Amino acid sequence: MPNPRPRRTQQERRAATAAELVDATIVAIGKVGYQRATVQEICGRAGLPAGAMFRPFDSRLHLIVRTSEEVFTRQRAACRAVM
Repeated sequence: MPNPRPRRTQQERRAATAAELVDATIVAIGKVGYQRATVQEICGRAGLPAGAMFRPFDSRLHLIVRTSEEVFTRQRAACRAVM
């Protein structure tokens, strides 16, 4: 029986993990605020172990910066859709 899904590359897996962490960060900051959006809080919301954050990101700060860029991108796309 053939494998229904092709195996993802390391780069694809890392990008998927990063996207999950960014989404979880957005939710965590919205629910508990910036101060309480710890690595453990974010990774818990993403369903990942805390160490998983350090594969695609060097630090929590890098994750927060990437998240702010993603929020800006989403807001810009929403504004363009309305116009």
